[in-house]
Amino acid sequence: MLRPAVLAAIALAAASPAEAQTGPPTQTPTWAGESAVIISNALAGGLTAGIRHALSGGSFGKGFLWGAAGGTVGYLGKRVASTRIDGAGFLGREIAAVGHSMVRNASEGRPAMSRLYLPLGPIPAWVTLTPTGGSALTLRIDPASLAQLISLSTDSRLRFDVGQTMSLGAPVFEAMRRGVVGLNSEPVLGIASFGTIVISDRRSFLQSGYDIRSIFVHETVHVIQGDFSLIAWSDPFNDALFNALGLGVVNRFVMFNEVRWAGIIISDWITDRRGLRAPFELEAEWLAR
Repeated sequence: MLRPAVLAAIALAAASPAEAQTGPPTQTPTWAGESAVIISNALAGGLTAGIRHALSGGSFGKGFLWGAAGGTVGYLGKRVASTRIDGAGFLGREIAAVGHSMVRNASEGRPAMSRLYLPLGPIPAWVTLTPTGGSALTLRIDPASLAQLISLSTDSRLRFDVGQTMSLGAPVFEAMRRGVVGLNSEPVLGIASFGTIVISDRRSFLQSGYDIRSIFVHETVHVIQGDFSLIAWSDPFNDALFNALGLGVVNRFVMFNEVRWAGIIISDWITDRRGLRAPFELEAEWLAR
C-alpha cells in the first residue's frame, strides 16, 4: 500500500487484524503476469524518453528504444529486490536507478550511461555521477523524505528497524502494538511514504497469516517506483522550472518529487470513486507473490 502521507502523518490505530496486500489471482499464468510487468516497465521508460526527446526536437524513435532499454533494466532491479535474501532490496534499488538514469539520459539526448542518479540507500539523499565530464560527483538532499524520516524517528509509537533498513535500502519502521491505516481508513500491513516504509506490529502478521517478507517486497517496489518518477520526471521538470525562474542553484542541492505525489493523489481519487486498481499497486502485488 502506498499513500502520500504529509510529512510523516502516518495514520496509526490500535492493534487490530490488518488487511494484507494480496497478490493477483493464482490462476494467472506466471508467464503472462511476468510478461505484463516487463512490457509495462519497458513502455513506461520508452514513452517517457520518446515523448520528452521529441518535445525537445529529437527523435521519438531513438528516445523510445533507449528509454525502453532503461525501463527493462528498471524491471530487473525490481525483480532483484523481490528476491528474499538479505540486501536484495538495497541492490535492486540501485540497479533500478541505473535503468531510470538511462531513461532520463535518453530523454535528454545523452549516451545511456553518461549520467547516473543513485539513491544513498536509507539516507534521504542522492548522488549524481557524471563519468564523461563536468562534475564527477554531486550530492543532493530529498527534503520531503528527510523531514519524513526525522518525524518518524521521534515518534515513540514506532521502532526503527536497522536490519531491514540496511537490507531494503530504505528506512523501515515498525508500529509498536499498533496497526497502520491505509486507504479508506482500513488497517493494512504496510505502507510506503516519501521513500520510507512503515509496517504494522508483527503480531498483525500472525493474526493475518500473511508472510511479512512479502510486505517488505511490496513496499520496496513502491519505493523503486517513486525513484523512477523522481529521476525521469520530477527532477527534469524542476531543472527547467528553477532555471526559468533564475533559481537553478536550488536544484543543485535538493530533489523534489511532486510528480509522484500528484500521481498518487489522482490514483487514490480514481480508486476511491471508480473501484479501479492502480497499475503501481498491481505491479507491487505481482512481484511480492
